[in-house]
Amino acid sequence: FVNEYVHFQNSLSEIDQLLAADAQTSGGLLISLSNENADKFLDIFNSTAPFPAYKIGLITKKTDYIISI
Repeated sequence: FVNEYVHFQNSLSEIDQLLAADAQTSGGLLISLSNENADKFLDIFNSTAPFPAYKIGLITKKTDYIISI
């Protein structure tokens, strides 16, 4: 289902691709912020929350795929 929307780098194994596309393995909260606000958010969140937050990606110009992993 995801093949028309997602570009996987050649270095990812088939199992890694399946895990990345499996809704059961996401299970987290994803938010979108500007770079400046993301850094501020991470500083505040990670100094108070019992679990860490991470910056995992960035928004770029549109290509043939919606998502590139």
